[in-house]
Amino acid sequence: MGTSDKEHILQSIPNREKETYYRLTKLNIKEKHLMWELIRNTNIEGVTVYRGTKENLHHLFLLQLVTTNPLYKTKGGEISLFILRDTPYLLRLLRKIARRDREDKT
Repeated sequence: MGTSDKEHILQSIPNREKETYYRLTKLNIKEKHLMWELIRNTNIEGVTVYRGTKENLHHLFLLQLVTTNPLYKTKGGEISLFILRDTPYLLRLLRKIARRDREDKT
């Protein structure tokens, strides 16, 4: 994600979603990679299934960047998550960028 993407995001999202964007930018590199993967795999409703431990998500839960989807019946090692639940415009833009970047690499 380049500087022009950052400028585009900040110009495109409502002010109430900018705080969440800044929280994302302050994550450590490991958490940023994890969030990027979650965003890339999120469906249009903002839900994804994570295969891993809750410990890896602990800080993201604390920052309210992810929340558990209680409606999903989990299977061994799966956690259904809502991603950026309160920031739909930010999520939509980040999904678009994440998917574009993935296509550029293939």
